Amino acid sequence: QNGFLSEVKLANEVKSSLSHVEKFEIEKFQREKLELAAGVGLYNWYYEDNLHCWSKGTFLALGREESRGVPTREEFLDLLKPEDRDDYTECTRHARKTKTPFSIEFSIKGDDGNYRHIFLHGDSILDDKGDAIGLSGIIVDQTIMKTSLENANKARQVLQLALESAKAVVIEKDYKNGTIETFGNISSQLSLDKYAENGYTSHMLQEMIIKGLGEESQQIIDELIDNAEATGEIQSALHKYTFVNGDVIDAKTNVYVEGKPSEFNGRVIAVTTDVSEDIKRQRQLMTALVKETGAKS
Repeated sequence: QNGFLSEVKLANEVKSSLSHVEKFEIEKFQREKLELAAGVGLYNWYYEDNLHCWSKGTFLALGREESRGVPTREEFLDLLKPEDRDDYTECTRHARKTKTPFSIEFSIKGDDGNYRHIFLHGDSILDDKGDAIGLSGIIVDQTIMKTSLENANKARQVLQLALESAKAVVIEKDYKNGTIETFGNISSQLSLDKYAENGYTSHMLQEMIIKGLGEESQQIIDELIDNAEATGEIQSALHKYTFVNGDVIDAKTNVYVEGKPSEFNGRVIAVTTDVSEDIKRQRQLMTALVKETGAKS
C-alpha cells in the first residue's frame, strides 16, 4: 500500500511539474506576442560569461534574423553608427560601475542594411549580496516615430519658406493643453522667428500680435473663431494690422477650428497674410475703371 501511495504522490508531482512548465511556456508565448506587437524586446547581459540573451522582440526591433544568433559585444558595437559607439560604451560602463538605471538612444544597422533608431532602458541585475552580475533591460524600436518627426520637421521648414514668401504668420492655440505655437514672418517688422531668437515666448508673441490687431480687428477674429466652431468650416475676413512702429497694413486671416475652444477643449489655427499689395492693386484698378467710365460718359 505504501508503495502504491508513493507512486501516486510521484505521479502527482510529475503532473504538477508539467503544469508549471506548460504555464511558463504559455506565459513566454504571450509575452513574445506582446513584444512583437509593441515593437519592443528584452535583453540580458551577464558579466562573468559575457553572455548576451535576446528575446524574439529584440531580434525584430534590431532588424536581425534569429538564425544568426546574438552578436558578441564587439560585433554589436560595429553595427552602431560610429557617432553612437562611444556614448553607448560609456553609458553601459557607468551603469555597470554604479549599479544605477540608464537610458540611451542610438542607431543600429539591421540585416537589410538600414539603420533603426532604438531607445534602450536598463538596470543592473544583482545577486543575493547586492553585487552587480549583469544588466537587464528593454529595447524599443522608435524608427517609425523618428522618421515621422524628421518628415514633420522637413514639412514645417517647407511651410516656413512658403509663409515667408507669402508674408504670413500662423498662430496655433491648443485650449485643452494650454499651449501656443507661432511661426512665420509677415514682414521684417513682424518676424516671429527673430523675436523668438531674442527670447520671446509663444505667449508673448501672441500678446504682441493681439495688440497689433487692435480692438476692431480682434473683434473680427473672435467672430471668425465662433463661426468656424459653429459651422466646422474655415472662416476668412479682411482687417487692419498695426506694427509696433505705427505702420498699418491690410491683412487677411483664415481661421480653422477643431473641437470646442469655447469650452476650452480644442484648438484654433489662424493664418494671417499681408494682402496690402493685392488691395492696393484692386483700388488702382477700380480707380482706373471709374475714370474710364467717366470719360466715356
